[in-house]
Amino acid sequence: MRKDCKKQLPGNRMPLGMLSRFRTLLHALLMPVSTGAVHPQNNYTFAIIGCGQMGMRIACELLRRGCRVLVWDTNAFLCQSLHVSVRSMLSSYRSIASHAIDSLMKLFCTASDLAEIASSGCNFIIEAVPDILQIKRQVFTSIIGMLKANAIPPEDILLFSNTNSIPVQHIVCGLDEMYSCRFMGLRFLHPVLFIDDVELTKHSRNTIDSIHSATLMLKSMKLKPALRDSLSGRRLTSTDIWRYCRRFKPAQLTHSPGEINAPSSLETKSQCIICLDKDASTIVVPCGHQVMCRKCALQIPWAQDSVLGCMVLCPLCRQDGHVLPLPA
Repeated sequence: MRKDCKKQLPGNRMPLGMLSRFRTLLHALLMPVSTGAVHPQNNYTFAIIGCGQMGMRIACELLRRGCRVLVWDTNAFLCQSLHVSVRSMLSSYRSIASHAIDSLMKLFCTASDLAEIASSGCNFIIEAVPDILQIKRQVFTSIIGMLKANAIPPEDILLFSNTNSIPVQHIVCGLDEMYSCRFMGLRFLHPVLFIDDVELTKHSRNTIDSIHSATLMLKSMKLKPALRDSLSGRRLTSTDIWRYCRRFKPAQLTHSPGEINAPSSLETKSQCIICLDKDASTIVVPCGHQVMCRKCALQIPWAQDSVLGCMVLCPLCRQDGHVLPLPA
């Protein structure tokens, strides 16, 4: 008699692959999550060059971790609105109390130009401009020239580029040799706030001392640096996303007294505002709006394939953000 060589699973037992994914999700939901409380103030002063979405998020996270932050951008109008933008972003997270935000904003200020950053006495400079090689090189060439003019020795400062696609070897090429050994890639994983993992990318000119200093600084801020020789392109895993959702304070959808009984009002906050049929099962970060079902979220502008965690344009506030699944 012929025997079936395939092993059959017992009737009520789930497949091993599905069991593994279930365990991963259960681990993410049950393991303790950092409250995201504001860290005690430290002695670090960071300067951030570039005040786009990524630069602003980096500034917020460094403030939350107890650092002084000085920012500058070529767009003067953008710099003027940064205090409001940073406060608004910090306010959207449940673990940061309003009185704590007031204290954090005292650690935040803007610079009038690059010269002010070079003479500010900051310990670390992070470049967060668009990923265009010529712009990045120009920024570091200018700032290094100003550091030399202010007689600031290389060992007193660390330079970082928040590059996502340009190898650090290409950026450092042509820079002053004494300062280039203090230059590294420092990539904050989106959405930055409350994310402990960062990538520290070294290059051939780095000294052991500069790598050690950068790693020690990041670890002292409770960050988890992964030292790499090249860009990895790593994105948050499903486990990271679930844990992130648990730290996030969704935006509150409110109505004026005259809107409560209106047929068009969002009386049921869980209803998708696009199809008006299914429940809203996703959240857009950093704005925090829970207004879309999974199917509709993947069909709005900028959504990518069928992977939640993609970039979208929030249909409610029109802000850029990532759409994430809500915990069940």
